[in-house]
Amino acid sequence: MKKCNFIFLIVLSLSFFSCKTVHQVLANQKFDNRVGIEELSRPVNNNIIPFTLNNKADYGCPVVCMEINNQKALFLVDTGFPKTIMISDNGLKKLNIDLETFKSSRLDDYLYFLKENFPQKYNKIKDNPKKLKKQLYKDLKKGLAFLNLNYENNYFKYFDYGQIYDSKIDGVIGLEYLKQYKRVTFDFINNYMILGDDRIDGVSTDMFEENHSGEKHLFINFLYKGKKEVGLLDTGNYTFSPRNNFGKDEYHYNFDFEVNDEILDVKLKKKAPFVQTYNDIEICGLKKNKIKGVYSNIWFSTYSKTVQILLTKVNGIGCELFRDNVIQFDFENKEFIMTEKNVLIYE
Repeated sequence: MKKCNFIFLIVLSLSFFSCKTVHQVLANQKFDNRVGIEELSRPVNNNIIPFTLNNKADYGCPVVCMEINNQKALFLVDTGFPKTIMISDNGLKKLNIDLETFKSSRLDDYLYFLKENFPQKYNKIKDNPKKLKKQLYKDLKKGLAFLNLNYENNYFKYFDYGQIYDSKIDGVIGLEYLKQYKRVTFDFINNYMILGDDRIDGVSTDMFEENHSGEKHLFINFLYKGKKEVGLLDTGNYTFSPRNNFGKDEYHYNFDFEVNDEILDVKLKKKAPFVQTYNDIEICGLKKNKIKGVYSNIWFSTYSKTVQILLTKVNGIGCELFRDNVIQFDFENKEFIMTEKNVLIYE
């Protein structure tokens, strides 16, 4: 009987995916490339930068158009990415950099990275150049290693090179870049990002920073059915990623948790890719209902293993909860602000 039920679930899942993928269901919109191009063609006014949610490559996360090497480049703005700027294979091509040459020239940097972060792995391959190169390529794909690349223009001084989720995106703008401004505002009503804006009028909640595997992430407290939960603020997540046992137990999380060699060697238990719907989520005093979400560790997750592990333990607050709102990261006062009002005026 159990075997029959299992086969039925597999058939049901395959039938579902033949019509729509989980990503398409979660994104909850039809993407029109013409709308995206039109939105990104709007003028940049000092630090007021237009973004689009109409980019199918990232299923509705904020994407901006920046210039590198006199060419237009698309960057995902991802507050859940703890580094500065990451560039993809596609971005390297626009910089006229040969990918294989670049990787091969950085083996010493990678070896030092292993020694500091993954000593067991370091001891196994430190004297074998072939294994070292093979491991570098593998770790870059998994998002476990990053290489630095010097580059300077009006906005950027250097890039990190590492995992990128879609080759159509040239790079990712991360948290460390955004933190150089006192405040960063995302207007999800008019689709603008404002760097260094005045404080907006809205309800605020404390925003706190915690280390995870040596990197800093931003978190807030929120409520689910009146009970306290903790969430990672992540504009690079188009949905809501509930922790394992979300809403089923009291929330406790140890932020001293680190990802190391032993943890990465353990096979992560995968969940079936079913879309969940949640009501009665409250952030900054605003009630959110019919919020779609999916676990980070589903069968075909696009997250790196380190992020999957983190999001099994803490909730990922993504764009599904920001739509039709204006949100602000107030780094000066360490507060997160959200409002339903169209509080910004653009000249």
